[in-house]
This record gives sequence, C-alpha cells and structure tokens, in this order.
Amino acid sequence: MDKSKYIEHPGIIKEISDNNVTVHFISKSACSKCHAKGFCGPMDESEKIVEVACDSSIYRQGEKVNVIMRASLGVKALL
Repeated sequence: MDKSKYIEHPGIIKEISDNNVTVHFISKSACSKCHAKGFCGPMDESEKIVEVACDSSIYRQGEKVNVIMRASLGVKALL
C-alpha cells in the first residue's frame, strides 16, 4: 500500500449501529508540535465525527481505531 495515497486518522468509536460505526476525532492545528502550543489552548482543536460503513459486530464502543481512506476522497468527506 502506497501510504502517500492514503490519509489515516486515529479516533474513538462513540456509537455502533447495524452496519456503521460513528468515530470521533480530535483534529489539531498544524502548529500542534510548536513549543508554545500550551499558550494557544483548545481553540486550535476541533472535534470531527465520521460514520464508517463496516461490519460493526467486530467493534466495541470506546475502542480506539484508525480510519484510513484514499487521499482523493478527502474533499468528498468534507462535503
């Protein structure tokens, strides 16, 4: 798998339905690695919620997961 063609985000499963899981992500700004990030506070973070179609029977609420998608789908996911 060519990693440059994919986007990976860690998240936590918040809800599970028949064929979907709802994953919450904390998105941090590009300056999250800055040595002064403690002064910026939570304004640089935002919560994202994504529903993923999958075999939900293998997941548990609260489980940490990585969601991987093709980079070409990134714009579509935002819409």
